[in-house]
Amino acid sequence: MPLVASRPVRILITGATGFAGRHLSSCCTALGHEVHALVRPGREGAVVRGVRAHVADLGDAAQVGALVARVAPEGVVTVTTVADDATAAVTIPSAGDSVRLDDGIITTETERAVFEYVIRRLPFLIDRDEALYQKLTNLYPRDYKTRFTVCYKQDRNGRLFNFQELSQEPRYRFEFPDTGAVVQTSTLGDIDQELLTAYMKRVAELG
Repeated sequence: MPLVASRPVRILITGATGFAGRHLSSCCTALGHEVHALVRPGREGAVVRGVRAHVADLGDAAQVGALVARVAPEGVVTVTTVADDATAAVTIPSAGDSVRLDDGIITTETERAVFEYVIRRLPFLIDRDEALYQKLTNLYPRDYKTRFTVCYKQDRNGRLFNFQELSQEPRYRFEFPDTGAVVQTSTLGDIDQELLTAYMKRVAELG
């Protein structure tokens, strides 16, 4: 299931200290979810910023049961890594068609899906560079009445792109302010090169 939801939810992740688990944790916290992680003793410090670590033995049913009862998660995530392939099974309550914010701006499901794509795709585009990977937690979405944006550290100077959802094909319009590139497409993968360029530039500029 997708990571988007119409409201923040409480999530418990196992395998949160591996490459895939750390990235998934970053995705969930960036989307506003309350993230808890089941970790082995001594691995409490290996979770990403914003994640609450809980020590337990995954093979001990009593410990796991006590942890689940204490955390009371609404979604459970199990991350398993085999060789270089990582898969994550996610159970999170489904989202509605849109989310209305307090200021009256509506963040649509498509806009949330665009942000989800960014934070799931960039780790692969940066070729698992650990330093660049750690900085992914600085990405966040901003929704305005006329556009949706994804930013790095700062709203204005940290903007990666502006996004508009179109009423007909192609469905998406992306504007990348640094290069002046405009990508109109129905396939999110078409923005990969411009997305990577924008992200690398923001990291170089803002640290």
